[in-house]
Amino acid sequence: MTNKKMIEDGICPYCNKKMSYEDGENGYTTEYWWECEECGRSYDEDSGEDITQYEFWDLDC
Repeated sequence: MTNKKMIEDGICPYCNKKMSYEDGENGYTTEYWWECEECGRSYDEDSGEDITQYEFWDLDC
């Protein structure tokens, strides 16, 4: 299954767990995205792109 298809089905392509559908206001518009409850990654609802807001201390470098 492709990443985009997994995201459309509400499954995280990283950890293969169920995601929740989230929304939030950004100025005058409401944005929607998928968010994994297991690993915390977020994915754009349209493109399937990983839109997670990583903090410096989250990165393993």
